[in-house]
Order: sequence, then C-alpha cells, then structure tokens
Amino acid sequence: MEKNQMMDMHVEMGPDSENVIDSSSLDPLFEEAARIIVTMRSGFASLIQRRLSIGYGRAVRIMDQLEKAGIVGEAQGSKPREVKIQDENSLENLLAALNNPKS
Repeated sequence: MEKNQMMDMHVEMGPDSENVIDSSSLDPLFEEAARIIVTMRSGFASLIQRRLSIGYGRAVRIMDQLEKAGIVGEAQGSKPREVKIQDENSLENLLAALNNPKS
C-alpha cells in the first residue's frame, strides 16, 4: 500500500465523530499491543510496557489509541481498563477493518 493511501485511511468505530481513528497515526506497535491486551485479558499500560520493552509514556499513548478503537474502556485511576474485545477473532476483524476501511 502506498504512503498516500495510508494517510487517507480512517475508520469510524462508533456513532460519534470523536471515535474516528486515523490509522496512519497509530503507533507501529498498536496491533501487537492489542493482541497482548486481549490475550492476557488485562488492560494495564504497564503490561504492554513490559511485554514490548517500551517506555511508560509510549505505553499510555498506545492504551489511549486502544481506547479510541474500542478495544479497552476508559482509564479508571489505578484500576485496569476493561477489555471490551472478548476474543482474538473479534480483535482480528477489528484490526482488518482498521487496515481496510470502507471507502
């Protein structure tokens, strides 16, 4: 896929315009982090920080992207985020939609 095509990719994940994701701005580790969160059923930034050997700030930004994509719920202080995607098949369908949005 050409870089220009990637810049134009947007996926609408919900009824409001706030849930529009520009897939060109997603972290390169977004998909791997999503798989870790869904597989482990735990919505902690520190989990992806440790598993992906990245800094806390980057892990939190990825968690925010996962929230916007509907994979995890909102932050609730020190509690883990709710994992909204129930299985790996559902996650793969969502990731495919992110990578191949409707025109």
